[in-house]
Amino acid sequence: MAILMQAGVPGMTDGLAAGIGTTEFPDRIRSFTGFGWFFCQGPVDGGWLITEANSEEEHAKWIEEVILPSMASELMSTVAITLTPLTQVEIS
Repeated sequence: MAILMQAGVPGMTDGLAAGIGTTEFPDRIRSFTGFGWFFCQGPVDGGWLITEANSEEEHAKWIEEVILPSMASELMSTVAITLTPLTQVEIS
């Protein structure tokens, strides 16, 4: 199933993001087999917002293989993830 994933990371800053490798994620995404259709991230009031669209299976694999090994467990425990099913995806 196609999903829109949004993850809010309270307290994350540019410096913290660079420290855990999020600035390298776009390159890792391009080389990650099966990764989805788009990825974007950046600062918001009080933290960081990450948005991606892909399949639920691809998202789970990305989290397991890339995100969890990259982020401290105490930071992951503050992340609020929302998965929204997508019924139509157009790629141009």
